[in-house]
Amino acid sequence: MNNMAIIFETEGARERIIAHALALTGQEMSDRVDALCDIAVMNALAVCNRDDVPLKMESAIGMILAQLIRSGGEREVRSMTRGDVSVTYSEKSGVEMSLAPFVRMKVI
Repeated sequence: MNNMAIIFETEGARERIIAHALALTGQEMSDRVDALCDIAVMNALAVCNRDDVPLKMESAIGMILAQLIRSGGEREVRSMTRGDVSVTYSEKSGVEMSLAPFVRMKVI
């Protein structure tokens, strides 16, 4: 993440996250994967209220990135109504639930 102040606990974290996701999906590295990695990291940090990525969080982000690669970045549809068109997207996937141990509580 070139312009963002993301702190990775260990050097090479971003590359390990991408490698993990590519291994899970069987895909090759591309500009799309690179962009989706930025989205996965930012999403994980927002969910966890963090600005750093600890070593133990890397695999959870790798799984989120793998899910984004498989879905093409689209959110999972939970329900669809055709009359007067209504689409409901799932709130969180099971993969995002793996971030729960990394959530930082806000200080008042």
